[in-house]
Amino acid sequence: MKRSAAPQRPANGFTSLYSRQDGLRGKSDPNGRRLAALVKMFGLSHSAVARATGVSPAYLSRIMNDSDPFVGSADFYRRLEACLGQLIDQRPRQFFRVVPVNVRSVERAARDVLKMAA
Repeated sequence: MKRSAAPQRPANGFTSLYSRQDGLRGKSDPNGRRLAALVKMFGLSHSAVARATGVSPAYLSRIMNDSDPFVGSADFYRRLEACLGQLIDQRPRQFFRVVPVNVRSVERAARDVLKMAA
């Protein structure tokens, strides 16, 4: 049985099919960049943000993609602003890296305090 060769990618790529109306390659929406920075900085998942704001993860991806001309609606950004604190509060990992306290040093400090009180 002879295998057929895998289809080859067109030389000009597919981006020419989806050209922007204004001829620019990137988008000039600062909100999309802010959202991408928040998601990355706080370790938020796309699905958590999508659930909280009532949109699909694909909607978020398109907003945060600099090469996609799609921008989020004002209603989406209002909902995101309203639930942003809760999203950050419920994130799966800590933002600040805090070194755990050594138990021995806490015990020593407690003994010293008790000695001073006696």
